[in-house]
Amino acid sequence: MQTPYAQTGDKLASNPGFEHRPPDAIETLTHRINRIEGQVRGLRGMLERDTPSREMLVQTSAIIAALRSLERVIVSQHMKDCLIPALQAGNYDAINGFLDCLSRTNQ
Repeated sequence: MQTPYAQTGDKLASNPGFEHRPPDAIETLTHRINRIEGQVRGLRGMLERDTPSREMLVQTSAIIAALRSLERVIVSQHMKDCLIPALQAGNYDAINGFLDCLSRTNQ
């Protein structure tokens, strides 16, 4: 069975249909990650200032929501860049690899 990524040594080889992320995709992901990093730094600052727990919980909820949003963007890009081209090339095993990946990320 083929999976989206074949293990080669300790590096992951990309599957057919995915060579590199386009610059706009990298920019989108980088922007989101930078925002998440800022939220996490803000949470650390709240801890250092001894902010009440309820306010910190609101911040952790915002961080979790931002991570889930990032995950949705990554899944969407994976579908466009990897899964759909693999299916168009007749690689229907790519579906199993994709589903396996989703099951591991949503535990």
